[in-house]
Amino acid sequence: MYNCYNCNITLNETNKSEEHIIPNSLGGQIKSYNLLCQKCNSYYGETIDRELHEQTGLFSDLLNVKRDRPNQNIKVELKAKSGESHYYGPNLSPFSKLYFTPPGKTKPIVLFARNRDEMLKLVEKKKKELESKNYINFSLKEFTEYPEGEVKYFSNKLSKEVGTVGFGNKDFFRALCKIAVNYCLYCGVDTSLVTNAITFIKGEHTINYISRFYYPSHYKIHSLGSDEVSHLLYLVGDYKNQVLYCYIELFNVHNVIVLLNNEYNGPEFEKTYCYDLINSREVLEKKVIIRLHRLHFLDLLKLTSNDNALYEHDMRLKRLNKIIEQRQAAYKKT
Repeated sequence: MYNCYNCNITLNETNKSEEHIIPNSLGGQIKSYNLLCQKCNSYYGETIDRELHEQTGLFSDLLNVKRDRPNQNIKVELKAKSGESHYYGPNLSPFSKLYFTPPGKTKPIVLFARNRDEMLKLVEKKKKELESKNYINFSLKEFTEYPEGEVKYFSNKLSKEVGTVGFGNKDFFRALCKIAVNYCLYCGVDTSLVTNAITFIKGEHTINYISRFYYPSHYKIHSLGSDEVSHLLYLVGDYKNQVLYCYIELFNVHNVIVLLNNEYNGPEFEKTYCYDLINSREVLEKKVIIRLHRLHFLDLLKLTSNDNALYEHDMRLKRLNKIIEQRQAAYKKT
């Protein structure tokens, strides 16, 4: 018998839910029905999971990663230097864009479509809608996005200006902590060992953060293939140092340590899960090393900013951008 780790209600056939360990919108594949009830699953899906998607989901869309529940309406916003928005599909394939300007109106109605067939269906639907409102004659203009050579920039909800993207806030780290707790319980760890982490997920913890970006400069956590883009979870129960922690990589860009328990007295263990987003397969041979002791964890979480991680995060983001560009170039040749 299992309980929802958020509200503690007993899970049964009526109220249990399908919870992806890593959100489905980011390409997460493994899942469990023994973690959250439907109500709590929906609540987090609309709050902290949505926040995580709004900051990082553009990468799963641009890479066109395989989802357990496919998104049929992928639309990625990029910004031109002028600040104008341009929309693209998977692999940066351009969207067709169509303007309707009803008589007497100055502001056009704008439609976007992934291909001409989809555009024709949208046009027919919109024409019927306008005709029902007595708009019989109206002009329309259709064109395909992006002139060759025009520079576009990634954009997300934390972008403060064209050419920048922002990552990380308390809800971002709550969502990462939720991934860590999901994986921990999925691996069979008792809920009583992660109560502080669950409190943090709920937003009730008096400590602002129990997780931090982590990019060590003195050693490699794992070997990253030249064109690898993956999600990585590395869960460790360290009896000697009395810590239970999870290391997370999303797209090999957002690398975070989550301290689940700093008074851990359970068994010694480690679990690794790595999913190759490009080739849609689990990587079974991934070797992970974390060289942290108890005091390192406690010092890491005392940091008041993530400034020391910005450079490495930026380098990894540029690497991912290059892989996306290479895939776009290959896609345009097909």
